[in-house]
Amino acid sequence: MPCAAEKTVQLAYGRGRLEVSFPSNAKVIEPRFIPGLSDEKNAVTDALRNPIQSRPLAAWIKPDSKICVLFTDITRATPNERLIPWLLEDLSRRVPKQNITLVNSVGTEEPEQWQVIVQMVIQRRAEVLVHSQLPDAKVLGAKMLPCHDIAAAVRGRVGRLGPETRVAVLPQGPLTIPYVRQS
Repeated sequence: MPCAAEKTVQLAYGRGRLEVSFPSNAKVIEPRFIPGLSDEKNAVTDALRNPIQSRPLAAWIKPDSKICVLFTDITRATPNERLIPWLLEDLSRRVPKQNITLVNSVGTEEPEQWQVIVQMVIQRRAEVLVHSQLPDAKVLGAKMLPCHDIAAAVRGRVGRLGPETRVAVLPQGPLTIPYVRQS
């Protein structure tokens, strides 16, 4: 129980709250709550179809396009478990699934971080390359391909799939959609 000379603040901690007491003269800066989007999937789909200062995603892709999507692991605050399936759903309407490659570009350190990636592989049957410090056998055991050099992996896929291959890089951060400036 805090004494009179303290103020108590509830902090987000894991899935719950943690009560912390501070001196009464401490300046506590609290975040302002902003509600999430009521329909995230529709917002992402709309952003792909109507980006800011760019052509829609569909205008960049032909039926025979080869696409490589770079994404982060779950140690970053990017909701890949939602974004990637939505992006793959949109892309697979335009190109065959075998023309889509996913590359984890940050570096996954622990097998439990792969939960979302493995789920995507099983559901979408996409080829997934993982940049990791884990032994190749562990990466292969998780039904993914080891990637020791991201640039070489992308160049190799572009070389294998052809010069029309499109490379998408998902940003690090919460629900942000990049756009490509037209030259």
